[in-house]
Amino acid sequence: MISEVYEPAEDSFLMVEALQEAINGHEKNNKDIKVLDMGAGSGYVGFAAKDMGCQVTFVDINQKAVDMIRERDKRATVFASDLFFRVPKKTHDIVVFNTPYLPNEEDGSIHDVALHGGPKGTDIALRFLKQINKYIDDDSTVLMLVSSLGDLKDLENFLTTHCFSFTIAAKKKLFHEELFIYNIRRLDNSTNLSKEALAILTAHIPEKYTGVQVYARGKRGIIFKAKLGDELVAIKVPLEGRESVAVLEGKHLKTANKLRIGPKLIEESSKYVAMEFVQGELIGEFLEQASDEEKEEIFEKILKQLELMDRIKFNKFELTNPYKHIIIKEGLEPILIDFERAKFTSRPKNVNQFKEYMKKFME
Repeated sequence: MISEVYEPAEDSFLMVEALQEAINGHEKNNKDIKVLDMGAGSGYVGFAAKDMGCQVTFVDINQKAVDMIRERDKRATVFASDLFFRVPKKTHDIVVFNTPYLPNEEDGSIHDVALHGGPKGTDIALRFLKQINKYIDDDSTVLMLVSSLGDLKDLENFLTTHCFSFTIAAKKKLFHEELFIYNIRRLDNSTNLSKEALAILTAHIPEKYTGVQVYARGKRGIIFKAKLGDELVAIKVPLEGRESVAVLEGKHLKTANKLRIGPKLIEESSKYVAMEFVQGELIGEFLEQASDEEKEEIFEKILKQLELMDRIKFNKFELTNPYKHIIIKEGLEPILIDFERAKFTSRPKNVNQFKEYMKKFME
């Protein structure tokens, strides 16, 4: 049955925190960010994004929820829809879905569609993921809230085999369960890579690398996370037609490593390049909550690396907005990543480009 409108609770508050972090770390200005709030309920999450200046589309299966949102904001874009059934096919930068995540009652009945997500608790979440590709692009972020009471192993298996990357953006322990917000991104250019296509890519990786799993997608290749002995490694395998990526990444990472810059190169070939797996925060996320002293220390360390690169006329690019290209490790250690587009030039601009980026955080 359809209940009264779902009111904000612990899961809603947790989602708003994750959404605000995603908006703050986004490369676009807030006014240009398009957010879709699926299962909007009272609109609590979507209105939080709207308050930050984003363009928001609200969706809920419950007509009462739709009416409540329209009553609060007569100009709101809102659809009464079972998932995407009545939602126009256009892409969004961020999609949030506080899923109905509880398993059905033992007799198989659905007590409340706002709360119960099918026999496994993740059935609605899986339906959502099977439809999502028409509403996101390669740079979109999906934030999806689920519970430890649901079949998370089944959910994660679907994400991996359908070539999505995912991380846990936030979690919260309650009395009888733990809530998780998955940060999900699409890994392929347009539609899901098939299991067969994924198998072809992983076949390039030697057996000495164990525990291989899809981690993320670059624009030109798939990033796998694996182990070499006890060491965590990242393995970049180029997509079909992008075979030069591995060669260029390996070549330029060698140059960077000579300056003690970038993740440690482990192995290179024409089919893949393996390197140290860097764990930490993306620079944009780090700077949003860093103290002035921490910002100053990080900027100084990065500029020293970039000065060395400028000195040998080795230009990295992407430094005016390096939100995906610098990771801050524990201990305030900045690591530059993604060197496939780097090149030697008579007029390197590493320092000047990064100083433009610094201005956003020095005002």
